[in-house]
Amino acid sequence: MDKLEEKYPVPEHAAKEYEEAVALIGEMEMEAAAEILERLAELEPEHPRIAATLGLVYFRLKELKKAEGILLKLLERGLSFAEVHSHLSAVYSWSGQMEEAAKHAEIALRLNPKSPEVWTASGLCHAFDGDYEGALDYFLAAYSMDSEFLVAAYNAACTYAVLGKPERALCYLEKALGSKYFIVNAWNDPDFDSIRDTADFKTLVSSAEKRFHKTENSVPN
Repeated sequence: MDKLEEKYPVPEHAAKEYEEAVALIGEMEMEAAAEILERLAELEPEHPRIAATLGLVYFRLKELKKAEGILLKLLERGLSFAEVHSHLSAVYSWSGQMEEAAKHAEIALRLNPKSPEVWTASGLCHAFDGDYEGALDYFLAAYSMDSEFLVAAYNAACTYAVLGKPERALCYLEKALGSKYFIVNAWNDPDFDSIRDTADFKTLVSSAEKRFHKTENSVPN
């Protein structure tokens, strides 16, 4: 099982900036990550790992056509890696092309069944197709593989809310609120419509918000 990151290491002259971009992705700071990756893509236009990561960032920014174009070019070059198919599955789920989403999710799982990102993309495929129980299985499996992969926790929270299980939704939302992005997103995400006006939801998200503001405003001694 080849992994894109192992087969195509980033060149030394671009490695520092690339790692900065990856760190920003982990913090869900997608605009800043995109700026770095776009610059690196100009320097290394044929590098598969940089391209695939930029495709992921465009997906998370919901620039779906850009993401699709980059990822399809990688497949046209014969670079059939789990990461590429996983990102494409997510793109197609969001754009409503469920047959394509399912196809790429299946390929991604076959190529790398131990990747939490791959399992999360498969979960999205099920959720967008209306199979929330099935989606939840994938999100929970992804989170069990990596408890720091907050995307899986957030999607599990959304799914529990949609399924009318508020206590479980709040449990997983609390795990996801280690990211500022999810704090902001939670206030307006329609998946939480059933619990947004509850005291427990408001307290949970407000408390996380205050912790982040306190951290951002603190000055080191």
